Amino acid sequence: MKNQATNKKIQAKLTRLCKTCELKKERGECPFSNKLECTDCNLIITEMVLNNYSSWDLQGIPINAIVKGLQAHKFTGELRQTKVVMI
Repeated sequence: MKNQATNKKIQAKLTRLCKTCELKKERGECPFSNKLECTDCNLIITEMVLNNYSSWDLQGIPINAIVKGLQAHKFTGELRQTKVVMI
């Protein structure tokens, strides 16, 4: 249910973004046939998903995509996956 609420928030943000889009204003219409082609729309979707979806849901994101995002923010170093074993 939380994901559904998040999806509604995403749609509302995308609608607001499209109303104020400079590209749309310049051309008189959206230059993209699909919102997923728009970088600004993709950034909103990504931010909302990362901030609001559960850790379980986020496990579906390929680790390479997460690493690429960290690299874009100039993070460097080593990542290690740990596993906790209960004895």
